[in-house]
Amino acid sequence: MNFDFRKYQGAGNDFIIIDDRLKNFPEDNVNLISRLCNRNIGIGADGMILVQNSKIGDFKMRYFNADGYPGTLCGNGGRCAFAFARHLNIINDTLSILVVARNEQSNLSECLQSVNFGNELIVVLDRTTDDSKKIAQGFSAKVLEGEWPIEGDRRNFGIENCTSEWILEIDADEVVSPELKLELLSVIKKSNYDYYLIPFDNYIGKKLVRYGWGGSWGVSAAPRLFRKGAKTWGRQRIHPKLVLSGNKGLLKSRIIHFVDKDISDMIKRLDKYTYYKSLDLVESKNIGNLPNNIRRFFSRFLKCFIFRRGYKEGIYGFVIALMAGLFPLISYIRARIEKYK
Repeated sequence: MNFDFRKYQGAGNDFIIIDDRLKNFPEDNVNLISRLCNRNIGIGADGMILVQNSKIGDFKMRYFNADGYPGTLCGNGGRCAFAFARHLNIINDTLSILVVARNEQSNLSECLQSVNFGNELIVVLDRTTDDSKKIAQGFSAKVLEGEWPIEGDRRNFGIENCTSEWILEIDADEVVSPELKLELLSVIKKSNYDYYLIPFDNYIGKKLVRYGWGGSWGVSAAPRLFRKGAKTWGRQRIHPKLVLSGNKGLLKSRIIHFVDKDISDMIKRLDKYTYYKSLDLVESKNIGNLPNNIRRFFSRFLKCFIFRRGYKEGIYGFVIALMAGLFPLISYIRARIEKYK
């Protein structure tokens, strides 16, 4: 009895994987599977995976524990099975995962661990001085390094280097939920849309805050899944505008977004955002005027706290609305009185 096999490992667990699309392997032979997984007398592995044909997907995975008996779903094994199926060219639709980051070593590992299901993983690192490159390489990512003062430029650079039909764009402080992963893989198999809005679960610290986002201060959904060519970023330093083409769809599952650790983080972010926005204003030679930006303060506060129901989040909703209102006002003041070379 001869069978071709491969050894794959995922996050420290190793598996024997066999192409069983012709259903030749005796999967009910518990003794055979256990002997193959035995590290003393067999190949040695934490389990065995059979990749078989499926009527509803590109393939199905049959997982067996090292004792030879069928096991429940194994996350690390699933990632290995997906990589093996990709090696066999039985996955029809292609998906690039794009992550753009700058000094995000504290967040990057959790982010990349959640997105290791695409055909390729591309990480664009902008002026990085921490261990982000080492972390990305540990996930077998294609790492692209450079210097992009304009946010839209670095994001467009990443998109241009993606080779798949579909692109999922994720930031380093975000995580793809297991439910979203399944929905993404299902959607790209058969879709009449060119891009999809994906909703967010936004966290401040450990607090889930769903209401009140907007006014250039966080979003509740964004077009993160798109066909290549359907999305282009503008050339602004902060909150670059989007040019979208084609038909729009909406996914149900959510991206988990760790927006800020605490209120101090929000204040630091306000300082960063207003600095870059003030540079954009000075460069545009259209700074605006004080009365209009005072009006925008109140209109954005009301939009976030009342119309987007930030009041349901209590003090968190109030602070979000306050930051949304202050953003254009402080940006204007900095553009007016601070000196930029």
